Amino acid sequence: MNTDDNLPVIYLVDDQGSPYDSGGEHFGQPDNVMFPMSNSSRATMSTLGSDEALNYFRTIQGHVYEADERVPITFPVDLEKDRLNVLFHTLTKLVYNGTNVPHEVDTLLRANGVDGLPGTVQVLDLVTNSGAWVQEMASAYPDVSFISVDSKPLVPHEPHPKITFQVYDFYAEIRHPTSTFDLVHIHEGVYATKDFNQMLREAHRVLKPGGFILITELPLSLYDATTPSTELSTGSHQAEASQHFRNALEFQGIDITIWDSMSARLASDHPMWQSMIPGGEPHHTSHSSAIGRGFYSIVEEHRLVPSSPWSSGRDQQVVGGLARLALYHVWKGVMPLLALSGWDRTEAQALIDAVREEHQSGQYNLYVKCYRWYARKL
Repeated sequence: MNTDDNLPVIYLVDDQGSPYDSGGEHFGQPDNVMFPMSNSSRATMSTLGSDEALNYFRTIQGHVYEADERVPITFPVDLEKDRLNVLFHTLTKLVYNGTNVPHEVDTLLRANGVDGLPGTVQVLDLVTNSGAWVQEMASAYPDVSFISVDSKPLVPHEPHPKITFQVYDFYAEIRHPTSTFDLVHIHEGVYATKDFNQMLREAHRVLKPGGFILITELPLSLYDATTPSTELSTGSHQAEASQHFRNALEFQGIDITIWDSMSARLASDHPMWQSMIPGGEPHHTSHSSAIGRGFYSIVEEHRLVPSSPWSSGRDQQVVGGLARLALYHVWKGVMPLLALSGWDRTEAQALIDAVREEHQSGQYNLYVKCYRWYARKL
């Protein structure tokens, strides 16, 4: 635990100007591929000044990444990543019937949370990224208070009376007291940390007993439409690049086995909870504790997402069209990641060019899977 003299800096949003408005060389401009920025908080930012915001980033081989070396390098940090997050959010919502949370979570939020007291419901959102999820949630649940946390100021966010945006190293410790939140939402969290177990422990700690954790992930694993239960491992440039991408994530310190073991890790009998005292505290902390560790009523869901609009169903064609656009830009971001893991840049670019051409051609009918887990704190 940090002492009071050594607390991480937390920046809160107000209605001041944006360091991105200057059009600095560190931040690319929208290419108008999708989602114009007129409704996405261009005119507001946090208390971060321009110089402070730039301190969160570094340039490696001509691409911008987070400066904190404890954060794994994945995709370059730019406005394209912002739009990718919006696309991922939209895809997730579409494949789960237009909802941002499962029915059980919706019921809890509308019933005044775990405590049943009006005005006491709080939700923690990790990781903010574009802010699309938390903005929609704040509009849907006007009596709920939201805190959305990121480790970098990716884009300026539109101020909302029910949302507090914060920027700090949450992957080390969530800067909120034990048993604070009724819901902790984690989206694309596997990519955000080298120690996802620690993120789960911290999410557990700050949840109220009986509160929900909700995790959504879109791993870049491919499945043939004829055998969607088996991951595609050979036969296409996309399958080859997908495996190299996963290897590159491991090279950056990301535990990619999490996607296959999430439910087991949430369960109270998993070894990761054995180093914690009852109440969800790491054994070296001094917070007051309640009884219980891990989660119960664990639900794992997944939805098949066509990687392009090859399906005969109208709704699936819409989803596939969005997925094709998202994957086109995902593959673009994979090239520098391969180079950082030891690939020759020319060879990496040649592979990604072949992947993007193959993907756009519609030669293969493929799925990716969108996963969702939710469970309640013991």
